[in-house]
Amino acid sequence: MRVRSWLAVALASHLVSAGATASAQEPSAAQTALARRLFHEGMASARAERWAEAHEQFARSYELVRRPRILVNLGTAQVQTGRLVQAAESYRRFLREVTRGRDAAHRQTVEAALSELEPRLAHVRLSVAGLEYTDRVEMDGQEIAHAAVGVEMPANPTAHRFTVTRDGAVVAEAEVELAEGERREVALDARSLSPAAAAASEAPSTFVGDNPYAAKYTGEDASGSVLGSPWLWLGVGAAVVAGAVVAVVLATSGGTTETGNFGTGRWTVD
Repeated sequence: MRVRSWLAVALASHLVSAGATASAQEPSAAQTALARRLFHEGMASARAERWAEAHEQFARSYELVRRPRILVNLGTAQVQTGRLVQAAESYRRFLREVTRGRDAAHRQTVEAALSELEPRLAHVRLSVAGLEYTDRVEMDGQEIAHAAVGVEMPANPTAHRFTVTRDGAVVAEAEVELAEGERREVALDARSLSPAAAAASEAPSTFVGDNPYAAKYTGEDASGSVLGSPWLWLGVGAAVVAGAVVAVVLATSGGTTETGNFGTGRWTVD
């Protein structure tokens, strides 16, 4: 792979200097000059095996002038710095965009480099129990679309951190080390209350009036949560907790009409 990578760099050396393929919006002369300089600096860094520098220089060159031929060099630097997933995409992009012309003569070399690279990719399938619509799922600080959860996706063979953030707080996380070619299942459990809901559920209750069963909950309004629904209490019998007896049963008929935190309805107390 090392010989193949160096060959890719050598090929791209004359590819970039040989000219440019017209694009929908040509970069300015200043951008082109800067991209050329960065490319040559990247070549020098690659020859000295300073691959981190080479990656940065090739990446900047491609951002300035998006010539497919630069992707060969960028892909090589990505491989050498452990960015295997990104390298595979660079090679695929080159093959996708270069289908004819002088550059197409090098498709076979790029295809061979890609075929050697793909078995080295790690793969991970992330599952999240209790995932909510507004949760943010991240891998190494980069957001993962909910559509990717539960589906095997490629990953670089290195250490990764997966997190689920809800209401600004991390509710589930895991750290895994992936080896080359490894396939791993990572399961997170996000079935926990959000910080706001947790605070509301832990808020103390205050009894009002002479009726010890009429509990007024302090803290956030629970009208939009499970605590705000009288159906939650259907069939609940009497219970003794820390000396307080609370028994609320929704009546289908009879009883009296009460108004409280749960809204107006027909209630009986057993």
